[in-house]
Amino acid sequence: LPALASADDVDAASRARAEVLFKEGSDLLESGNLAEACPKLEAAVELTHGEALGGKLVLARCYERSGKKASAWGLYQDVATRAERLGQRDRQGEAEQKSQALAPELHLLELTISDAVAATLSLRVSLAGRPIPRGAWNSRIPVDPGELEVLVSADGRTPQSQTVTIPTGAGSSRVVFDRPLQATPSVTRGDPVLP
Repeated sequence: LPALASADDVDAASRARAEVLFKEGSDLLESGNLAEACPKLEAAVELTHGEALGGKLVLARCYERSGKKASAWGLYQDVATRAERLGQRDRQGEAEQKSQALAPELHLLELTISDAVAATLSLRVSLAGRPIPRGAWNSRIPVDPGELEVLVSADGRTPQSQTVTIPTGAGSSRVVFDRPLQATPSVTRGDPVLP
């Protein structure tokens, strides 16, 4: 596949593995086996460090067909931006068209972090184990359906978490963290340690 072979910083062995995985994933996608297709396509894209735009487009289609519309939308957005930079007008057009069509179908999670919580030194927020940058706090974030854990943590503080179930289809959900994180009690020598 020329799109995979064009990634300059990918070694030949990784490129060959990516080609095989891409072919297998594409065949599985065509046959409707999304559960096996998407992981193979993810691995192919990872092996090319995300530079293979054709691979990303096919992976986005796999996500879209499997109901992961936020993941598909994000990939289409990424491909459109990169394709524009590279002058790949066909891919840019396809990706822009697909992302625009998916936008009204997204489920948005409003992540509200109060000022009192946000003022905590070294505060970190993660969604399903992935860090959420401070600029995305108090925003609406597109999310895929399923159960998602939102974790707020900081050095020396007891973390807080909430689990939210995201339904299939367009809509919005909200998670609010408004109680300041409490200092983690420290154990000193001589203090009993409870089992």
